[in-house]
Amino acid sequence: MGDGANLAYAINNAGLVVGSRFQDAAADDNRLRAFMMKDGVLTDPCSLLPTGSGWILTAALGVNNLGQIIGVGKHDGKVNAFLLSPSSVVPPLDTAEVPVPEPASVVCFTTLIVAGLIRASRKREPLASA
Repeated sequence: MGDGANLAYAINNAGLVVGSRFQDAAADDNRLRAFMMKDGVLTDPCSLLPTGSGWILTAALGVNNLGQIIGVGKHDGKVNAFLLSPSSVVPPLDTAEVPVPEPASVVCFTTLIVAGLIRASRKREPLASA
């Protein structure tokens, strides 16, 4: 990981520390690299990505208790945010799949209920005596 200075930004309840590391020498002139450290072992988060992904992770800024790491890096030369999630983390529900009733259906249903209530109240009225 190089021989430069380390700057830790966050730690989770499992003791995973994340931050940035300044490298004295880097082959690609990107001297700032993200790091993670667990039990004294320094690891490059890029090792979690597929080979040839195009990412250079420059700063790991946060880690939650699920082990998800957020930060910034370069992807194909452009600065972007990233989120690394362990495969054990279940993705959130897709709320787009929850059916939402259409307004016309709601109006029709409400009209039927009101009509039924009016009819029921008319049946209860006493007959006028002649």
